[in-house]
Amino acid sequence: MKKIAERVAFDRTYGPECSWAVNPTESPDFLCERSGRVVLGVEVTQLWQHETDARLKNMSGYTDSLLDGGNFRHKDDPAHVSVERLQIFSAGSNTPYAEVEGLIRTLPTPAQRTAMLSAKIAQKAAKMGTYLSRCPVVDVIVEDASTLFWPMDLESLVQAISAGSERSSLLAAPFREIYLLTRYGKGGIAGCIPLQICSARICSSLQTSYTRILLFRFMSRPRLGTSFIPPCISSDMTLPSARKMEKSASSWVPTRFIGRRVSK
Repeated sequence: MKKIAERVAFDRTYGPECSWAVNPTESPDFLCERSGRVVLGVEVTQLWQHETDARLKNMSGYTDSLLDGGNFRHKDDPAHVSVERLQIFSAGSNTPYAEVEGLIRTLPTPAQRTAMLSAKIAQKAAKMGTYLSRCPVVDVIVEDASTLFWPMDLESLVQAISAGSERSSLLAAPFREIYLLTRYGKGGIAGCIPLQICSARICSSLQTSYTRILLFRFMSRPRLGTSFIPPCISSDMTLPSARKMEKSASSWVPTRFIGRRVSK
């Protein structure tokens, strides 16, 4: 992941206008300084469903080449995506108004998606010794690069991650906080979700209305303040915190299509 992309993810999480000295480095990716001392490390990573997704996004012209009838560039890619002829219908009509070439991939089940997320977090947690040699506490930002969680609305997404079988591993992760950058709901709203805050306060029997209130309170305030800081951090050390970031996905013209089958 390039430093420019890592900084974009950092700014989406904490805001670009913080009064911190933010120094790019490695392991972790950023060191945040205040009053001349390092008080927070931030590691940024991407969550891909598989390497085929990463190639389609990062290899220039690869997607267009496949839609134009070109060959796959890696032997594993045909197992994950297919090129199909798709028909597009208006609401209430049985007559297609357009036909397009599309790339279709199958999404994993919700349980499989959260397992992928948990595995990525565990991968980063294994490096905690290296991180802590450079800073006292660490946040990790996970960018959902494959938009694995987009089909869900916000409440379903948080319930799946925070109230499922992976909840205990999220709470046990040695990070100050784990932020998930993803899209959710109709239109693909971009959001930043604090996984450990949610996991600590949500169980499977909890009403979704409380989930909405919790996330609204978190995402609508520009700074968390000391009330959400773990006890191991002194109260006078106000760390940077995540902010709400919402932007509807831009409209699209149906000449090219990248679709997804959702596993039940």
